[in-house]
Amino acid sequence: MPTPRLAALVDTGRVVMRIVLGEWVALAPDIDRIAERLHALQSGRQEMELRSLGAKLVFYEGRLAEAWERFAHMSELGMQRPGEAWRAWGPVGQCEVGLCLGGLDEAQVQALFERASGLLTEMENVDAAYVLRRHGLAARLAWRRGDAAG
Repeated sequence: MPTPRLAALVDTGRVVMRIVLGEWVALAPDIDRIAERLHALQSGRQEMELRSLGAKLVFYEGRLAEAWERFAHMSELGMQRPGEAWRAWGPVGQCEVGLCLGGLDEAQVQALFERASGLLTEMENVDAAYVLRRHGLAARLAWRRGDAAG
């Protein structure tokens, strides 16, 4: 009989396979249920990975307001549990969604970028992919300001 943590991780693998296979229908609620299980098991990293996956999924599906809310929730969780690399995932996602969502002024999106950038800077030695993501966001913001050189 598998432990509860192992069972949750196996279910996580099933969710990931559904994404790979393009079986996205009704997937977000399954992701949320598994994330809650992982939260109860105090598996913070795996929980946040799934929450990020759920937020990205609804973002890719074009459900921008829901993606915004999901990333905002991750941002709040990250503030409650400092010290992990995933603390930046919520603010980065909010910034990316904010660029697409509309209704936010440039100062709001810039403030999200600054928060995400600060957290990403702390992580530069952890994961170079986040360095590239930060530079991509900076370039998109500069372009919107009409600062092609930036």
